Amino acid sequence: MDVANGLRWISTAYDLGYTFTLCEGIGPQDLLVRMGAEPHHLHELADDVVADLQMRPEDGHLSDLDFLDCEDESLVARLTEAGFLSHPGVLVRAGAVPGWAYAIESITSRAPAHLAALSQGTRAYTSSAA
Repeated sequence: MDVANGLRWISTAYDLGYTFTLCEGIGPQDLLVRMGAEPHHLHELADDVVADLQMRPEDGHLSDLDFLDCEDESLVARLTEAGFLSHPGVLVRAGAVPGWAYAIESITSRAPAHLAALSQGTRAYTSSAA
C-alpha cells in the first residue's frame, strides 16, 4: 500500500466491487470481530496471498496456490482451520490509517448488517461500490 496516497489505492484494487468500512478509534482486529469474525480466524496475509486465494478456481488444487508450501504442515493446518483453503465465501482485509480502522470486502457486503456493533462507542461508516 502506498501510504502517501492514503486509501486511494482501494478503488483501483477491486475490479468487481467492494464494501468499505471505517471505524474511528479502534484497531483492525476489533473491527473484524465487530463484523462477526471469530478471533482465532484472523490471520495476517500478504496482498499477493489474498489475491491468490481469491483467484483460485473452485476445482483448483492446493498446489495451485503460489504462496503455499504444502510441506509446511503447521501453515496448512492454520489456514485450513480458518477456512482459507476451502474456498472462503468472504475474505475481509483490514488495516488502519491514523485514528481509524478500515475493512474491505471484495464483492460481499456483510458490514451493513453489523453496523450497530461497528458503531458501538464510536463512529462507523460503510459504503459499497460496484
